[in-house]
Amino acid sequence: DRAEAREVVLGEHAPELVTHADTGVDGAVEHPADDRVARRKPAQALAGESIAGVYSSPMQRAHATATIIAAPHGLPVVVRSGLNELDQGDLEGLKQDELRERYPELLRRWVAGDTSVKLPGGESMEELQSRVWTAVQDILVQHQANTVAIVSHNLAILAYICKALGVPLSVFRRLRQQT
Repeated sequence: DRAEAREVVLGEHAPELVTHADTGVDGAVEHPADDRVARRKPAQALAGESIAGVYSSPMQRAHATATIIAAPHGLPVVVRSGLNELDQGDLEGLKQDELRERYPELLRRWVAGDTSVKLPGGESMEELQSRVWTAVQDILVQHQANTVAIVSHNLAILAYICKALGVPLSVFRRLRQQT
């Protein structure tokens, strides 16, 4: 069940101006992105490429980065909700000490690599992977044999990469993205 494209360029949005230490757990919470050099780097790297489509999650920080990538190609940014970050539900905004106090068993399972653990009011990593995989495959069907740029989020991209590589989803913890 794989759609093929010549090349898929997956990128994470530009860094945010606030950190997780400032805001606690965040996934679907909007924070202003750093509008300086970080957003221009992917656009510069892809300026000479033939890009057939640019896609983004609906979050402003991803869309803003995708807009800069799309501009030199004269392309619109197409928003796909399936590219959004892990829905962390009731955990959004909680600091580490609050997580340990309120959800010790959930945190134990998460740290142990249980990708089936569903976050209260949110989703599991397995659900995230399924959602992102479907979204990307739908995009690739539309752009067979062409290059597409997709701007998403850390866990969403890592979940996709695990499936694309055919490795267990729990491997996501060992993967790193280059910024």
